[in-house]
Amino acid sequence: MTTTIDSAVRESAEVWATRRRHGRSIALLTTGVAIFGSLMVFSASTVRSYTFHRIGYWYLERHLAALLFGAAIAFVIRVIPGKVWSRMAFMAYLGTCGLQVFALIAGAAIGGQSNWINIGFTTIQPSEFLKVGMILGVAQVLAVQQSRNPAWQPACTSAVVVGGLAFAFVAVGGDFGTPIVLAAIVYLMLFIAGLPGKPLAYIALFGLVVGATFVAFKGYRMDRISAWFDPFHVKGEAGYQSVHGRYALGGGGLLGEGLGSGREKWGLLPAAHTDFILAATGEELGLLGAAAVVAALAGLIIAIVRLALTLDRPFDRYLCGGIAVWFAVQALLNIAMVVGWAPVVGITLPLVSYGGSSMVATLAAVGIVLSYCREPGTVPAGMGWLLRRHMSAAGQGASKTRAAR
Repeated sequence: MTTTIDSAVRESAEVWATRRRHGRSIALLTTGVAIFGSLMVFSASTVRSYTFHRIGYWYLERHLAALLFGAAIAFVIRVIPGKVWSRMAFMAYLGTCGLQVFALIAGAAIGGQSNWINIGFTTIQPSEFLKVGMILGVAQVLAVQQSRNPAWQPACTSAVVVGGLAFAFVAVGGDFGTPIVLAAIVYLMLFIAGLPGKPLAYIALFGLVVGATFVAFKGYRMDRISAWFDPFHVKGEAGYQSVHGRYALGGGGLLGEGLGSGREKWGLLPAAHTDFILAATGEELGLLGAAAVVAALAGLIIAIVRLALTLDRPFDRYLCGGIAVWFAVQALLNIAMVVGWAPVVGITLPLVSYGGSSMVATLAAVGIVLSYCREPGTVPAGMGWLLRRHMSAAGQGASKTRAAR
């Protein structure tokens, strides 16, 4: 009996050691990619910043503010025990859906999309936070339905409804890329949950029909699809951004023109600091620089997947797996868009592109993942001094009370 208990304790200790190791990798890779992204945002946005705001670091200031705010949120979130997320999952889903609906009703329209909320000093994009809320909601319904009924139909139906509502709320606002990411996340989470191949094929077929309708509903989406097939034929119109993205990416060669020496950012490449920041990276730092950031993102995604595989509860695995899928789908879609393998859909590169809502939502998701790397009952690194100070103050207070008595 004692031997069995000792073996279980050792196995538990090994599991938590593995999770902490994955957590360190996730934290280091996230930090490295975010710092690199800040450098590229500054380089890619200086011309636009000076042109429109008369200072060269206007975009960098806002990017760093979002980065620091998101890092603070991630630091707080990682302290929350992982088991708490299943309790608040659906509340988070409903809350983010509510924000998105508010943006549709009373939000601000930017770039032809009604997916923004103006809060005075800045604007927020609720659809970025809806990604986190939807992943929490889908993970919850999958875990609950599978625990109640071993058949796949109830879990699949519930997940499709949760994801479908999020898809509809964002699509109605005119966004092109985010609904694609949301649909892909739900589909791959169903795969992670073990849905059989035949229903997955039917869902994929249904998704193609919905996707075709989604594209045909807005004329500009059809223009982007047409430009994707032959961007150089319409390089002065719908294909302009794609063509100049290729010019930038290919113009850097193997080693690049040098940091800050890119030419396409001088008013030629639209969104050089946001959706097409990988093209700006390729031009200035070459194929090696672009490959390095892609490799770092791949390492981050792999580390999250490896952490998910160590988790026991289905909800926890689905949640971390869903976050890994989100990062992977969005990164792959952005890369494919830049190199011409996908139409221009307006998707940022996680942790690299300029965009406050995207950065904060991504870092919050990283914080959720890191919350599964802390053994229950332990004090997070960096907070021990706070706990000791609190305990010391409490002890002094107790001593004074006894003395008074």
